Amino acid sequence: MRRYSITVGVILVAIASSLALQAKVARMSYFALVATSDLILVGSDSSVETVGQWKVAHFTVEEVVKGRPPAEVQYLASPTWDCDIASAKLGERVLLFLRLPIPRTAPGAPPADLRNNLVYEISFAGRGRMPVDTTEDGQDVQIPTGDIELPEDVPTSSGSDPRSTLGRRVPLSILRNLVYQAPNPPQPR
Repeated sequence: MRRYSITVGVILVAIASSLALQAKVARMSYFALVATSDLILVGSDSSVETVGQWKVAHFTVEEVVKGRPPAEVQYLASPTWDCDIASAKLGERVLLFLRLPIPRTAPGAPPADLRNNLVYEISFAGRGRMPVDTTEDGQDVQIPTGDIELPEDVPTSSGSDPRSTLGRRVPLSILRNLVYQAPNPPQPR
């Protein structure tokens, strides 16, 4: 009986620890993404540099949707944990949601500033970086499927690649207008 109890105990501990160690990103509403972002910008990645083990992207701003960006916008383009999808793609035009860096003091931690400029972080574990495509109908933003909840009345269309995790497309103009409909919206520029 004792051996059975120990075996069951070991199995339960193994199951519990494996469940506790699974990293997972919860869904977030578009309005929550807006509220938790310090900057919302449209533009493109102009360069990417490596700082230690981290990649830092330099961003050329075309339009400010929310916030007051510094003269030079740079952001962490490397994941900081398992479910983080932070990245940059040279020349890619994106709608970018950024937040101020989290202060980290551990050795090897990502940089919070570079040459006296803040290194922002992409909001919502990298999901706040959304490619913008120009189509014959205008400009569409590719939204991560399943991670960001849009209001029900927002029209979406399917992406061209069914294997992509960026499966929904929404007109940039609609997403921009939703920023100003969010609770505590930024003042229009």
